[in-house]
Amino acid sequence: MDVSQSAEELLTKLDTYREQLAQVEEALEQQPDEPSLVKLKNDLTEVIVLTEDLVKYQAAAPTEAEQEAAAGKASALPQSSSRSAVKSVHTALVGRTCEAFFEQKWYNGEIKSVRRDERGQERCMVDFIGFKNQREFKVNDVRMLRPPHPAQCQAGTKCQAIFPEDGLWYDCVITDQ
Repeated sequence: MDVSQSAEELLTKLDTYREQLAQVEEALEQQPDEPSLVKLKNDLTEVIVLTEDLVKYQAAAPTEAEQEAAAGKASALPQSSSRSAVKSVHTALVGRTCEAFFEQKWYNGEIKSVRRDERGQERCMVDFIGFKNQREFKVNDVRMLRPPHPAQCQAGTKCQAIFPEDGLWYDCVITDQ
């Protein structure tokens, strides 16, 4: 998937992917155990989720003109105000689950806030799941966890989930949606 595509192009592709998914689901009604159709459905579902994420990211990211205007305003403003003039391009990450490397181990966490530090680097505050502590990381130093598409979360589906009390992954079965 080309990250440099316009939002309009991505939305057009998203519509196409959704139409294709509907066709595959119709075919699955006729042949529910066909492995190639099941795989195609899962692949299309993943492409749709990734494309939706990309559209959201692009919507949150400022355009080049906005960045230049913000940079121009920032240089004209006093130092205390210049940080707030350049808005974070990663604010869409707030609330997302992630993995962060801490004390030689990857831990699951939730991004609570995003800010730009005094050197202009994007930083995020990660609240570790199952623990009572937070830590700030560079945005590029955390790995996003992608939630499954709701179509993949049917009752009876085996999966793994994070138990919030200890932050660990456990095998489980979805009982209802």
